Amino acid sequence: MGQTYNKQEEKEVIISQNAIGDNGATGTAADHLQANNILLSIFLAVLGIGMMIFIFKFYKKCHSKWIRKEIQSDFMRRIQSRLSGRGLQRDQPKGQEDV
Repeated sequence: MGQTYNKQEEKEVIISQNAIGDNGATGTAADHLQANNILLSIFLAVLGIGMMIFIFKFYKKCHSKWIRKEIQSDFMRRIQSRLSGRGLQRDQPKGQEDV
């Protein structure tokens, strides 16, 4: 009879490892969480900056309305005091009389 030969082949298995010797199978979940944390931080930073801009514009609008009201009311008080005659003595320098 014929002879049969069994030829065993050697196969190399390459396992990738990171710097600490881990094969990276558990690192994917940690990398995913780290990427999510970075994205969440960026999102929150953009959201915070947007809110600060909105609050600043709202404050500026309200403040300018308030200042405009104060200026108008002060102007009206001065006109009313001049028309009533109370402001004439106060507004004129000393030594000048009403002509």
